[in-house]
Order: sequence, then structure tokens, then C-alpha cells
Amino acid sequence: MKVAIVEDIRGIEAPFYVASTGDAEAFGKQLSEEMQSRGMDGRELAQITADGAPWIWNLADIYYPDARRLLDFYHAAEHLYAAAAALWPKETADAWCQQRMEQLKKGELDDFFSELKKIAAGPATNDPALDPKRLMNYFETNRDRLGYADAKKNKAPIGSGVIESAGRHIVQQRLKQSGMRWSLSGAQAVLNLRTRHRNGQFEQYWENYAAA
Repeated sequence: MKVAIVEDIRGIEAPFYVASTGDAEAFGKQLSEEMQSRGMDGRELAQITADGAPWIWNLADIYYPDARRLLDFYHAAEHLYAAAAALWPKETADAWCQQRMEQLKKGELDDFFSELKKIAAGPATNDPALDPKRLMNYFETNRDRLGYADAKKNKAPIGSGVIESAGRHIVQQRLKQSGMRWSLSGAQAVLNLRTRHRNGQFEQYWENYAAA
């Protein structure tokens, strides 16, 4: 399941949603068509905040090449905490992570990466998935998506919590109740209605349907 929300950080226009059971290509096309139906060509997007999945950045490159990319801050924090917890006792790990997150928020990336290099040069963890070298590679890959200081300056969100919320109230509350089973086409039909309702287009949808 893929969900996107487009927000006006000025708070003037209401946000709108797109949800899809399709693959990345279909989802990207659906989001682009929804924006076009609203008279938007994509250049209005100042920032794309996402959890780091490569397919999201690939779609951004195709449809919204001028928008800033931002790695969801809470996913970044989760990676830091997981690696730190594998290296040190909880109190030490918490303190280390807090310092790293403050550096990210302030835009002190040179200092941030300097600290990552220190632990990457040290011993490995028992779990390869939590190895400091893997953590270093993760943040190096996303280095151009760590502009949290600029985002905060522009009053833009640094986390994608609103998407987590949308996943619950658009998808799970309707499609994942006890005993439910869905075909993909049936689930998509319900999602289309759910998003039309949340986007304030429900009545207009049925008027257009009746007219057709």
C-alpha cells in the first residue's frame, strides 16, 4: 500500500491524499494526475519528505526534480538508536544519539559524520544489520537529504508522521478490520472513495458520476 499527502505549509490550502495498491510506477502516475487535476504541475512542491525507500526518490527524480528531498527525521533517529543500542548500555546509547540528533537538527553535518566515522572505525556489532559501517553507509547515501536545519527555518516538516497517521485513518480503519478480505481492485475502489471524501471531493464525485 502506498500513500501520499500534499500539504500547504502556509496553512492556506487544505491537504489532499492519494492512496494506491499499485506499483511505484502506477502510484507516481496517480499522484501526478491528481496534482494536474488541481492545476499543479509539480513545481509547487518545495520539499518531499519520505522514509528513505529508493522507489520514492526515483519517483521524485522523474516527476519533481526541483523539490528538496528530506529523509524522515524519525527514521534517521531509529537507525541511530538501533546501532547505538547494539554498541553500548542504554544510558550511553541514549546520550550519544541525542547529541547526533541535535547535530542533524542544527545542520552540523561535518561534526555528525565525524562522529559516525569514529564508531565505524571501531569494532563491529554481533548483528551485521546494526554494524556501525552500515550506519555510516546509510547516512552517506542520504547525505543530500539531511537538510533539517533549512526545513525548520522554512517551517516545513522534518518528519513524515502525517503519513503514518494517514495510513491508519485512510487505509487501516476501513480495510483492515477483523475478518476482512479484499481483492486489489476492491481495495483500490474503497481507497478511491476514502481519499475523495478526505479531499473534500465526495459530493462532486457523485455529481460527476451521475452526469456521466
